[in-house]
Amino acid sequence: MTPLVSLTRWLGPWAGDRVPRDVARHRLRVPSGDDVVEAYVYEPKQKPVGAYFIAPGLHFLGPDDTRFDRFNRVLAASGFLVMAPFVRSFLSLSLHESAYDDARAAFSLFAKRARDLALPSPAVFSISFGSSLAFDLASHPATRDDVGALVVFGGFCDFIPTVRFAVTGELGRGEGARRLKRDPLNAPVVYLNVLPFLEVDGDKRALAAAWTTMVRRTWNRPELKEPGARDPFAHALAADLPASLREPFLRGCGLAAGDVEWLESGLERAGEALSFIDPGSRLAEVKARTTIVHGRDDDVIPFVEADKLAERLPRGVVAGKYLTGLYGHTAAESVSISAVASEIGALSGMLRAMARAPFGRM
Repeated sequence: MTPLVSLTRWLGPWAGDRVPRDVARHRLRVPSGDDVVEAYVYEPKQKPVGAYFIAPGLHFLGPDDTRFDRFNRVLAASGFLVMAPFVRSFLSLSLHESAYDDARAAFSLFAKRARDLALPSPAVFSISFGSSLAFDLASHPATRDDVGALVVFGGFCDFIPTVRFAVTGELGRGEGARRLKRDPLNAPVVYLNVLPFLEVDGDKRALAAAWTTMVRRTWNRPELKEPGARDPFAHALAADLPASLREPFLRGCGLAAGDVEWLESGLERAGEALSFIDPGSRLAEVKARTTIVHGRDDDVIPFVEADKLAERLPRGVVAGKYLTGLYGHTAAESVSISAVASEIGALSGMLRAMARAPFGRM
């Protein structure tokens, strides 16, 4: 079975939640600075024909998330050697420059493994905020020559508009703003990362811990996105906090007045302190052929970020851009047969790009 046929079988909306068999997975420890980052390596039953390095998004489970693990197994079952690192700061839901160190260390070891097996340079597949890690790998002097290609899924180009969208659901600001559907469960992570720059009367560590608990209790539960569904979880956690932290906590969950103004004040105080996460100047240095894939109804990172990436990457680098209604932010959507028919062009292009990327062809 060719990689394209296998990917089509397992990643099409007809596949459901079935998980391929005959894939070996083992845990690897990788030195990163003075510490160690761990990673899963997935191996196909037969000799691999190419390699994929996965740059994960912010999630407390990392590669242990069942959807993420299934995706990695699908890639391995399609003939690719796969590495998925446990980026430490992303596991703690925080944006920190050490994330780049972890990704570079894991990728460098993986690239050596690919060379030892006489495989082409690994392709990098990024998910959500992992796009910033992918663009760093493809532009940093220590790793860029070993990146065979990029596939960016649900990535972002501009950090500040992206986090504003997560809280407000708005594209743009002021009277010209356009409102789209957003995932309300993500607000606490935004405030968690802006917390050092927010004015709070009370223990910020306790507030951070409460927001982290809120995320752990509500993520991966799509039914809690519905209006009012998450409220009991938030109010129960707020009741256990000191009185001075209850309103700030609820603001960070989008359940108290003044939340947007509070966020804006924090972003203003942050200034350039969070600029490291923005792809910014890295984009101009990317030489690897890049395929951009984004869900048209993505409620975490809006689809306009895909358009921005296509415009900002160097001329000739973008091999394809696919906006699709078949995939949300992290997984295939449940869609009708007619929807599949209308999206078949985007689906075919995306899967072909994924099948070719580990060979340096797009």
